[in-house]
Amino acid sequence: MGTNFYLTTWCPHCGDVKRKHLGKSSCGWRFLFHKYKDIKNYEDFKEIIQTGDICDEYGELWSAEDLIDLIESKQNEEADVYGENINGYIFIDNDFR
Repeated sequence: MGTNFYLTTWCPHCGDVKRKHLGKSSCGWRFLFHKYKDIKNYEDFKEIIQTGDICDEYGELWSAEDLIDLIESKQNEEADVYGENINGYIFIDNDFR
């Protein structure tokens, strides 16, 4: 069983709301990142999550620091063999929710 995480951002000019799937945390596995044009590695991810609100699929709000702590605590878990390993972090660029 796993938990999906999302980032919600708002356009300051038009008020347009965008929701982006960030990735999934599953028991016994490393955090699995959703790869996008603007999120290609962990450094990109850490910058992007500062730009909006982070929420899990159950509606619980997370701070960027708490999500990073969760991700770092899971780095010793198994790695998903289907994802792309980018400096030890696993990214997938298709729909895996």
